[in-house]
Amino acid sequence: MLKIGADQMAALGHAVRRQRVARLLDRLRSSERLDLLSGREDALHQRALDALEDASALGIETEENLERFVALAFMPGLFADPGRTSATMRILNRIEWDATDRLDFLYRNVVMPYLEGPPDADSSGWSGGPNG
Repeated sequence: MLKIGADQMAALGHAVRRQRVARLLDRLRSSERLDLLSGREDALHQRALDALEDASALGIETEENLERFVALAFMPGLFADPGRTSATMRILNRIEWDATDRLDFLYRNVVMPYLEGPPDADSSGWSGGPNG
């Protein structure tokens, strides 16, 4: 029977997390809208690891949702505005909505308008709850 010590299990867990982060960062690098070009590789990995820890606390678990959530950590300008920061935190903490609904709502009403620039005069503002 093979026995694995606690330190070996911790090292294995760390290696698995680093591999997961590397895959996430590889997928995110294809977006020109994310700030993945600046900073050292180890700092990028740490930022993504921190985001994964936050995602776990928020009940964000699927690969698609994890990728969208981790991407937020690489949009520093998104959090430059206190109003957007507040809206983001309020949406993410709406635990009565499932993770997909929270991220859909967040991307539709906060992230995409931020990425697209200032709203047009014809903009109707926020769209309804998690289902539109």
